[in-house]
Amino acid sequence: GITWTPARTGITVTPVACALERFVPTGGKGRLLWTGPIGKERKHLVLRTSTDDGKTFGSGKTLSTDFAAYSETAVLKDNSVGVLWERGTKTGYEFITFTRVNQDWVLAP
Repeated sequence: GITWTPARTGITVTPVACALERFVPTGGKGRLLWTGPIGKERKHLVLRTSTDDGKTFGSGKTLSTDFAAYSETAVLKDNSVGVLWERGTKTGYEFITFTRVNQDWVLAP
């Protein structure tokens, strides 16, 4: 906690547990990855990226438009990104799903 900066206003996110991970693409600049559902209905799981250490995040890339709840991310040995998340067709708690995306998908606009 010694190196924390003062708090500042950020983007509004759905109030469920979301995931944040540091990702350094091969030969590229490091960034933060955030996954979580958007909207009050807990639908539409997205992955957002920040290239300025979390000061700003992009609008996000869709991982799923289904109901979604808790998510966790991990950078895998091949530099792809794994997302473990709760999903469903009626609620966000019917299934546990693992989605893997490669770094090209993460980095594409």
